[in-house]
Order: sequence, then C-alpha cells, then structure tokens
Amino acid sequence: MIYTEQTKKAMKLCFEAHKDQVDKCGMPYVFHPYHLAEQMTDEDTITAALLHDVVEDTDYTLEDLEKLYYDAVGEEMAKFYRPPQGIYSESNLKMAKELGYQTVFWSLAYADWNNEAQPTREQAFSKLLPRAHNGAVILLHSTSRTNAEILDELLTRWEEMGYRFESLDTLFEES
Repeated sequence: MIYTEQTKKAMKLCFEAHKDQVDKCGMPYVFHPYHLAEQMTDEDTITAALLHDVVEDTDYTLEDLEKLYYDAVGEEMAKFYRPPQGIYSESNLKMAKELGYQTVFWSLAYADWNNEAQPTREQAFSKLLPRAHNGAVILLHSTSRTNAEILDELLTRWEEMGYRFESLDTLFEES
C-alpha cells in the first residue's frame, strides 16, 4: 500500500469510523476496507477503498465525509451517488438530489465479485462485449482476478467496436 498524508488520514478515519464494528464472522469490520485498499495502486483509489463504507455503515454523515475528504485531498469530492448494491428507494434518491448528488446506476455488470468463483476469460468476454452500448456505465470489480487479466484486451476490443471512455462528468455534460 502507498502511505502518503492523504492515505494516512483516510486510514485514521477508517479505523475510527469502524472501530467497534465486526463482520458476520465476528472479525473487526475494518479489515474489509483495509484489505480492499491493499489491492489498489494509487493514492486516490486507496483513499476511496478505505472510506467507501464510512457513510453507509457508521454515524458519519455525507457532509462530514465531504469535509474530511477536502481536508485530506485538497479538492471537492465528486458529487456522484451509487446506491449500494443498486438497491434504492425514492426517498434516498430524493435525499441524494437535495444534497447535490447525481445518482449513477451501472447499466452493465456481471458476476465478477466472488473471488472464489471467478468467470473464465471466455465467460467474461461473452457477457461484456455484446452488452456494451452508448452511454454505458460498466461495473467491473477491482478485486476480480479475471478483470485484471482481461482489462487491456477488453478495452481495446471495445475501442475497436467504436466506443470511447470518459469520466462521469463528461457523461453528465453530454446528457
């Protein structure tokens, strides 16, 4: 893991926020975001991995996290909201909008999250290539061994199909 001032602040907040939580097996919950962060390769994704469950699973508010993010990174936090596991209600969509967030749903995903049952290269390509479409928001889990193995070829093949890759900011500007 990369240890910078930013990641150290995120780590401290992560440990503080999850200090009294345990997972279903009785293990300290903080191991989950820490393990995810260990798999990331740059400062920003490490920070995101460490903080990804803070608002959802603790008493910290989104406003708290926005301030802490600004203090750690020196930039405003992007105002995008993805409902956890794609599960949402009208009230939480309304709340996100009132807080200035744009809700983003993925339009393409496949069963890549289970590290004990990874799809083969062929299964991944057969699910991902034909389902791409203009404006797609594609969910690929960063912990997937298969995704890591096929990512370069997958992106190249999508480019050959005429697609380009943009940030969410660009996607929302165009709509």
